[in-house]
Amino acid sequence: LELAGPHAVSVKGGAVGMEVQINGATSFVVTPGDLDPAREETLEQATQRAAAALAKALRESAESRNLETLTRALALAMAGTALYAGMVWVAVLARRALVRQLVAFTHRHTAKLQLGGVALLQRERMTRFVRAVLTLVYRVLVLVLTLEWISFVLRSFPFSRAWGESLNSYLLGLAMPILTAAIESVPELLTALLIFYLAYLMTQALGRFFARVQSGVLQLQWLDADVVVPTQRITKVVVWLFALAMAYPYLPGSDTEAFKGLSVLVGLMISMGASSLVGQAASGLILTYGRVFRKGEYVRLADHEGTVTEM
Repeated sequence: LELAGPHAVSVKGGAVGMEVQINGATSFVVTPGDLDPAREETLEQATQRAAAALAKALRESAESRNLETLTRALALAMAGTALYAGMVWVAVLARRALVRQLVAFTHRHTAKLQLGGVALLQRERMTRFVRAVLTLVYRVLVLVLTLEWISFVLRSFPFSRAWGESLNSYLLGLAMPILTAAIESVPELLTALLIFYLAYLMTQALGRFFARVQSGVLQLQWLDADVVVPTQRITKVVVWLFALAMAYPYLPGSDTEAFKGLSVLVGLMISMGASSLVGQAASGLILTYGRVFRKGEYVRLADHEGTVTEM
């Protein structure tokens, strides 16, 4: 580097290999014994790669001693830092706004999710869940922004550029498989959403049908108005269970061993812990559809007697 000249790197054929020169003077020679069999490259390709690496090292070495280049790098690092601070501030504001909007949306619609008059979701738990999800997304976003900012600052200076490039390569290597898997799962996820949407449309149509039967507009011999409400509830549960079974293969990760093992564990827990519940449900169905008792009848059960007001 102490020689005068532009330090131009060139390649020239030699007697024992390819010579890599600086300003026409031989720096080193690449021989056939230097080739890496794993790369499957020719001697010329290996020499060109070595010459490119040497030219990059010379260029970065010259930049590290150039005051104008270092000043420009410092200005870029400061601009990147300001941009990073602004993006974090925007992320904080967006998180607060989304928390307010989603919490309000949760409070409005959680009470509507009921089955048999029982709320499926509690408002406080859903609120905590929404806040936890948004906090997780916010922290992941800030982490990614922080790593990208560190990588940009390191790449701005010649003497730390290698560290910044390695950090950026690590982030790309970590993010690409995740993005690829997410993109590949989009068609299957759309299929699952379509199945759930068709199930929703079917339950809405069934709800209108049962409402007509209950109001007396539509009369059916096989369906009395007294059992319309439980029939409607059972039909909705069956439709959603069928939709879940149909959409299960399309859910992301459903083919993994962990997902299958968890499904088996949950099924085993339900089958072992809900045996009495299933028996009571079967008894209730027999009483309801066997028409043993009807609304308005005066009945006696053991030591209790009275008029049936609701089934």
